[in-house]
Amino acid sequence: MGPAKAGRAVEGANEAAALRSVPTGITADELLTDEGYFGEGYGVTTAGCVEAIRLLSHNEGIFLDPVYSGKAMAGMIDHIRRGDIAPTDSVVFLHTGGAPALFAQVDQLELG
Repeated sequence: MGPAKAGRAVEGANEAAALRSVPTGITADELLTDEGYFGEGYGVTTAGCVEAIRLLSHNEGIFLDPVYSGKAMAGMIDHIRRGDIAPTDSVVFLHTGGAPALFAQVDQLELG
């Protein structure tokens, strides 16, 4: 992750922590960035993304978009399954929106 992106991510995470009155902040060194879940390109879904969208919508009532948050959640799920994230670890997933993109692809994602 480049310095500008890392700075925005740290800023967003620390702002979210402040909103929840969490007294600890994070630094760029503490961020895990794995671009291996991007797939073939922007707006092109991956199998993991589709699985994440279905899993969260069916089990949690949380709607992820197939461009950003679905791919990010697919990565997090994979890291959990591989044991990179332990059951005792604390994880904050910032859902950045994008749900309208989900509804534009209901048939393709077989969510209907």
